[in-house]
Amino acid sequence: MILSRRTGTVICLILCVMLTLSGCAEYDEATNSKNSIVIHADQSLDATMLRTFDQAYYNENELVSMVEEELTKYNGEHGADAISLKSHSQSGQQVTLTLHFHNWQDYNNYMLDRIYVGNVQGAYDERYDFNQALSRASKKESTIGKNDLMNMADQKIVVFEGDHCIEVPEKIRYYTQGMKLTGAKSAESVQEGIYFIIY
Repeated sequence: MILSRRTGTVICLILCVMLTLSGCAEYDEATNSKNSIVIHADQSLDATMLRTFDQAYYNENELVSMVEEELTKYNGEHGADAISLKSHSQSGQQVTLTLHFHNWQDYNNYMLDRIYVGNVQGAYDERYDFNQALSRASKKESTIGKNDLMNMADQKIVVFEGDHCIEVPEKIRYYTQGMKLTGAKSAESVQEGIYFIIY
């Protein structure tokens, strides 16, 4: 687990502005674009990360080579299909990478933030704080709380940390207050935090 987190940190650092010691910015102000996560029906997920480099220390091929080396190390321990590099592109100083994760556990092992994909009971078992106020997607003035959540054990849910755009495979039913709906199946957080989406 420690090794996996370390390699994930390496990838994050590669994608930051030239390995800055201050950590990784989740939000690229120059392009006004957040990192995005797409949840698929089989509970696999794609994470797309955009970084801007101040100087051309690396080109796209060098970055991709470094990322693939780290993924090979991870997959050697966790299975050949655990994480793959789905796509990559470079436009000027901007580099975009999309990683495909076989499941949310691989995402959590590898990345710096955390996510859960499953049902409400599973999220409770993972010890997420259910003291949440969720808005009904079809009726914003209507909200639900912890007691309502506890009665939705089998409902599909995504719980995530950070500042992301999230897309789920079905229509969103409820979402944590403080999020912004961007479509019937998509929403984004407006600041760092822990967010619930029920679909």
